[in-house]
Amino acid sequence: MELAHIHWANGSLELHITTKPRKRTTLELQVYPYAQSFLEAWSAGKLRMGEITITQSGVFVPFKQSLPLVHPTGVMFFDTNLHSLDFVVVTESGVVEGFSLDISLIQKIRERQHGEDGPNPEDSQPPNPKEAPGKVPQA
Repeated sequence: MELAHIHWANGSLELHITTKPRKRTTLELQVYPYAQSFLEAWSAGKLRMGEITITQSGVFVPFKQSLPLVHPTGVMFFDTNLHSLDFVVVTESGVVEGFSLDISLIQKIRERQHGEDGPNPEDSQPPNPKEAPGKVPQA
C-alpha cells in the first residue's frame, strides 16, 4: 500500500496521503515553472517518482530517471585541505597522473577576513524565537 501518491485532478496536482486505513488527506500542490518539464516527463512515463518529503516550508517531490550503464574510461580521486587541492587521474589504459593546485591564497584571504580561527558558525545561526532579546540562554 502506498502511503502517498500524486495525481492530476481537474487541472491541478494533488498529493494524497494515507493517514489511516481507508482515510486520506489531500494537499493541492503549487507547481513552479522549473518543475513543469519534470511533471510532463513523469506523466509520459519517462521519470519515476522518488520519496516525497513534507516539511513545514513545503512538499518536495524528487524524480528518478533510469540511465543506461556505462563503462568508465578512467577514474579521478580528489583530496583537499587548507592549502591544496590534489587529484589523481587513472585512465582506462592504467596511466596515472597526479595534479596539485595551490589554494593557500584562499586560506590567507579567509584568515585576513575572519581571523585565524575562521568565521564563527554561531554568527550564521538563525535566532531562537524562544529566547527574549538580551536574555542569555541557559546551558
